[in-house]
Amino acid sequence: IEIRNQLTMVNVILDVPNESSYLVVNKEVEVYFKESEVIISKSIDIQISVHNKIPCIVQSIQKGVILSEIILSCFDFEIKSIITTKLVEKIQLQENDEVLALINNNEISLSSPHD
Repeated sequence: IEIRNQLTMVNVILDVPNESSYLVVNKEVEVYFKESEVIISKSIDIQISVHNKIPCIVQSIQKGVILSEIILSCFDFEIKSIITTKLVEKIQLQENDEVLALINNNEISLSSPHD
């Protein structure tokens, strides 16, 4: 999946083109994943078996008692992540930190932009 000519992501697709009309080379699709499936790494050079490593900047952190919402600025789009507040504090995550957003390829879903 190429996103806005800036980023290439890997996805596991279980559909076949004759059953899913949006599965055509160079056709626009929407990319979905759960906020809770976005892993945040402060180590930019991490060696890990995740294909989708997206360089981002922490735009904002909304801390709750148990969970925190992290908004990441990545190229010209945003990614939202939900992680525990305890982890935010443990890794000392702060606004403007350079991080990697990690998303497993089996956690990504595709659909037609008009569905």
